[in-house]
Amino acid sequence: MIGQGPVPHKLPSPRIFFPALALVGLMLLTACGSSDSEEPQKTARTGGSPCQVNVQTGPWDLFSEFCAATDAGQPPTREQLRAFPELPMVVAWREVMTSRVPAVRIVNWLEFTFSPDDLEGKNKATRDRAAFSRSYTYSMEHRQEIQSRLDSFLAEGVACKVRDEAAYWLDPEQRPDRLEIVFLPSKPELRIAEDRLFVDTGVLQAGRSEQLVRQLTGLLFRTKGFLDGPIATGLEGEAAVAHSLRTMMNEGILGYIEQLPYTQFHPDHPTLGDLAIVPEKVFAKGREAIDLLDTNIPRLAVDSRAMQEHGKNLAATLVASGSLKQGGYGMATCIVANLGRDRLRETVGSPAAFLKTYQEAANMNPSPVPDPYSVPDALPSSMAPLDEAVLTALIRICDAAFEESP
Repeated sequence: MIGQGPVPHKLPSPRIFFPALALVGLMLLTACGSSDSEEPQKTARTGGSPCQVNVQTGPWDLFSEFCAATDAGQPPTREQLRAFPELPMVVAWREVMTSRVPAVRIVNWLEFTFSPDDLEGKNKATRDRAAFSRSYTYSMEHRQEIQSRLDSFLAEGVACKVRDEAAYWLDPEQRPDRLEIVFLPSKPELRIAEDRLFVDTGVLQAGRSEQLVRQLTGLLFRTKGFLDGPIATGLEGEAAVAHSLRTMMNEGILGYIEQLPYTQFHPDHPTLGDLAIVPEKVFAKGREAIDLLDTNIPRLAVDSRAMQEHGKNLAATLVASGSLKQGGYGMATCIVANLGRDRLRETVGSPAAFLKTYQEAANMNPSPVPDPYSVPDALPSSMAPLDEAVLTALIRICDAAFEESP
């Protein structure tokens, strides 16, 4: 569905957040590189005050012209289509793909979309050509709705909401100096290059406005707010456990920002429309994450040899079971439900603080905790606290790995 960016994400990330998010899990990607805009800029405003977020619609505007010409019975010629991949924002998008996309390929994809009959039997549809054509066609068929969504995006200051949410979750030095949001027809994805966010117009149409704000905020948080470190499954012993907890914290907070279990797209979207997520299953997997830690840590924490031999195996089990992402999400949501969003924000960058705050929140849940399928309107209450001895061991491991002790 999505081309891979040089820096893995996700969402909706190149690595799947929940098994049920296989479609969306590849949607939010990150990439490196940027180019200065030469197009006229539109500044999103809230209450008449500029919020310093540039919203670029040049690629969409030209694509919309192609659509209007096609509706009038005069689809764009190949010569006219060549202008699209040379637009500054499309050039910027092409440059942040893993393999830079040649302009001629985009022209081919557009021609296949706007003049399919003329090309029948002449050119075999490649996988990319078919994928882009499906996405282009969706944007073409919803041209009026997309234009209305873009107008609302500007008039209602939605871009400002992205900036404000990012400012909440990121430290001052992590916040973008110059945030830019570019809308263009592409494959169904969100992509980031430095402080520039690329949004497929089909994704804009198929989702909800507040959902897009959360997804863009999450993409900024993933690239700027994560506590960096190595992949846990490539480590041994306590290091593997410590970096599993780091990932659990990162992905848990990201999952809360994006509210991934509640992500929905309009069913008419050819790729994203089949997405179906059962939040109760997500919290059931979150409980499983706590059980895995409670079951494995006691025997590893008291035996350094066992920890060295099996720490990597535990990390692999946490990954394979979905516990890092779903467990982290359940923990983060429990914190917010019982202690408030500000308390979750205070844990950003500190796995030990994340664990301690989760324990405080989970201890406020009923005992015994209810089955998640029995509390659909209060799912965070189904998250159980860690065994106190396990919590103590995990805090020690985090302190040693991340130098968190005072």
